[in-house]
Parts: sequence; structure tokens; C-alpha cells
Amino acid sequence: MQAGAVELSHGFHCLADPNRIRIIEILADGRKSVTELQTHFSMSLPGLLKHIRKLEQGQIIRTTKLGRTVYCELQHSPLELMEHWIHRQTSFWTESLNRLNKELEKKAGPMAGKSRKGR
Repeated sequence: MQAGAVELSHGFHCLADPNRIRIIEILADGRKSVTELQTHFSMSLPGLLKHIRKLEQGQIIRTTKLGRTVYCELQHSPLELMEHWIHRQTSFWTESLNRLNKELEKKAGPMAGKSRKGR
């Protein structure tokens, strides 16, 4: 498996939980302490830390410790890689479906007129 595929797999796996998606949304506004993040959730601190570690393992976020405070911030590179992959897939399927639609219209064109006359 290619390195990019592994990174994509880890990234999408990180996004497979609504709590982790919410953490990413909150961090989109900038760096936050774990304490600040916890105010947005009704889960325990150990529960939140589990999600933070998972996002760290997927390299979606980075944590830094200043004194006794742990801060989290987004790492944009993995998210950009995922966005690029999604864009490529969307383009491929859009173009493929457009070509299919044109072919179906070509083939249905003469038949569509006959079926309308027979009604």
C-alpha cells in the first residue's frame, strides 16, 4: 500500500467519530487548551483525551505542553491531502456519470420519440 493511501486511511478513520469531527471544528478557530475543548463536551476528561490521542495518531492535530497546560491545534497537511483525494474522486465520478448520461441520451433519443408517439 502506498504511503499516501496509509495516511488517507488513518485520516478518514480519525473522522469516523462525531466527537472527533467536533474537536476538529472547534480547533478550526485556532489553538485551544484541553480544558477549553472540554467545555464543549459532556464527556469525562479521560474520554476527551482518548479522542485527542486518536487525532494525534492520525496526525490531524498536534499537542504541545506549556507548563501544566496542554494545547491542541490542527495540522492542515493531512486534511488537505484528504480534501485533494475527495476532489479527485468527485471529479472522476462526475465526469464518468456525465459521459454515461450523454451516451444514454444518444441511444434513447430516437427511441424516446417513438415511445411518445405510440401513447
